[in-house]
Amino acid sequence: MSVVTSNSEAEGVQGAITGFPNLTATHLLFAYDLSLKSPCHNELQTVLNKLRIYAQKKSLTVNTEKSEVMCFNSRPGSFLPPLFFNGTQLPYTDTLLYLSMVCDRQINLNIAADAALQPFMAGTFRVKQFVKSHDLAPCAC
Repeated sequence: MSVVTSNSEAEGVQGAITGFPNLTATHLLFAYDLSLKSPCHNELQTVLNKLRIYAQKKSLTVNTEKSEVMCFNSRPGSFLPPLFFNGTQLPYTDTLLYLSMVCDRQINLNIAADAALQPFMAGTFRVKQFVKSHDLAPCAC
C-alpha cells in the first residue's frame, strides 16, 4: 500500500484527515485497488475527474461496476449528492468490503466483527458435523 499525500494529480485538493497533524491523504494505492478520500463532495468529484484524466493518459481503465461510494457518518435517508466517473454515476452503499474487512458508514466495528465471525462459526459447525457423522469421540487428553 502507498499513501499519497501530495502529487500533481491531487493538486488543489485538501484530502482527508489522518492521525498525524498537518497530514492529509487524497488516495490510497493498492496492487489493484484505489481508495479515494475526501472531507467533502466537491473535492471528491474533483479527485474523480483528475483520476479520469490520469487513467486516460496512462491507458488505464476504471471498472465503474465495481466502484462504490460510502459517506461516513451520514444519516439514513439524508441527501447525498451524486458522484460521477466518466459520465457514470457511482452508487452509494451503506457497507463495503475493504481490505477484507466489512466497513459501514457509521464505522460500527461490531459489523466487521460479525462478518469476520461468520466463517469461523460455519467452520466450527462443519467440524462438529464431521465429528458426529464419523463417531469420533472427543480426546480425553
